[in-house]
Amino acid sequence: MSRRNVGVDAVLGCVCAASLFVLVPSVVAGPISLSDFTKDASVDILSGGVSAVMREDPSLSPVLLYNDPVTGGPDLIVPGNQVFLVFDYQFTEPSGNDDEFGAFVFNAVTGLSSAPFEFYTGNAGSGTIAFDLTSLSGLTLGLQFQLAALPADSDVTSVVTVANVRTEERAIPAPLPWLLIAPWLIFGLRHPRRR
Repeated sequence: MSRRNVGVDAVLGCVCAASLFVLVPSVVAGPISLSDFTKDASVDILSGGVSAVMREDPSLSPVLLYNDPVTGGPDLIVPGNQVFLVFDYQFTEPSGNDDEFGAFVFNAVTGLSSAPFEFYTGNAGSGTIAFDLTSLSGLTLGLQFQLAALPADSDVTSVVTVANVRTEERAIPAPLPWLLIAPWLIFGLRHPRRR
C-alpha cells in the first residue's frame, strides 16, 4: 500500500469513526402560545403566552383554559411519530381547599379523551407532564386545562400556573446506519481489491 493510500485510509477511518458519534438533534421544541387559547375570566395569560395563571372562581367550576380547533381555535397541536406534548405546572392549594387540577388532550372532532392523554391531581405540587402523541397521528387535537372544586371544598383560593406548553419531537439517533456501513467503509477502503 502506498503512503497516499495510508493517509487517505486514515482520514476516512477518522471521518467514519467520528460520524458514529454524530446524532440527529434529539429534541426539536415547538412552543405553543397560551394566548391562542380560550379562557375563563379568572385566567390570566402572562409573558406573551408562555404561561397562564388559573384562579379558583366562586361562581364558576371548573375554570377552563382550552384550545379546540373544531370550534374555531387554531390547530396548535400536530401529532406525529415520537411527538410529545409537554407542559409544566404549579398547583397551589391552601388549607380549606379541596380542588383538582386537570389537563387532557382530546380528539377535537369527537370531543373525547382517553386515560393515556389525561392528567389529574388533587394534591398541591409541581411538575412536568408529557403526553406521547404518536398513536394520535392524523387526528385534529385540542388541549384543555381545568381547575375544579371538589365536594369538600370550603375556600376559593387555589391557583394553578401552567407554563412552557410545547411539542417536542424526540428523534432516533443517527449512528445506527453508520454502525452498519462503517466497517465496510473502513475495511473495504483499507484493503482494496487486487487486480
